[in-house]
Amino acid sequence: MDTTVDGCDKLIQLNLTIIYGNDITENVTICQGESYTVANSTYNTTGVYLDTVVSTLGCQSIITTILTVVPPISAVINYSSNMLEVTASGGQPPYSYLWNTFAISSSIPAVSSGLYWVIVSDDICTADTAYFDLDLTPPNFIEDLVSDIKIYPNPTDGKVNINFTLNNKLDYKVRIVDILGDIVFSEDLFNYVGDYSYINDLSDRAKGIYFLEIITNQGVITKKIVLQ
Repeated sequence: MDTTVDGCDKLIQLNLTIIYGNDITENVTICQGESYTVANSTYNTTGVYLDTVVSTLGCQSIITTILTVVPPISAVINYSSNMLEVTASGGQPPYSYLWNTFAISSSIPAVSSGLYWVIVSDDICTADTAYFDLDLTPPNFIEDLVSDIKIYPNPTDGKVNINFTLNNKLDYKVRIVDILGDIVFSEDLFNYVGDYSYINDLSDRAKGIYFLEIITNQGVITKKIVLQ
């Protein structure tokens, strides 16, 4: 109710709309070295941040930012029990692995000497590459146990002849494994001494690299077989 200048009463209808601010909570993950900007504020460390934003209508909104800064990935390769295993930290697990042997697991069999490397990555931050130079040259005492190793034909398109001499009466294990470490052939020799001969047919196997392993309690001798 309102009164005019001439003393008359006048009814005025007012339609009032109240606009409330819209409060927001957001979870944000960034890599170390990056930053995140909210309104006029920029953040680059892990924490919970509150920012007030005013709209063109003068309404205030509070933005709560839960920021996680992920440290870079660090990867190291270790050798133990004829296996190479990569240990990773940082980043955002789970990790993905890619070895120069094309394996995609965190560990691979160490079947021959040479330089190995693996790329460790996640879905957020940059990857890290770890290297390991493996030397599997057998010590002299292992060479004294096994002599005259012959593998032929090598490369082969199927059948391969394996001959060698075991010079001491010991327990041995003879294996053929593929590049992923899966066992193709295995035979135990107990208290064995003398010449050993075996013909293995790889014709039903995938073409690629295989390894002959002569295993003793003194160590392992590894020889490469190429199936083409």
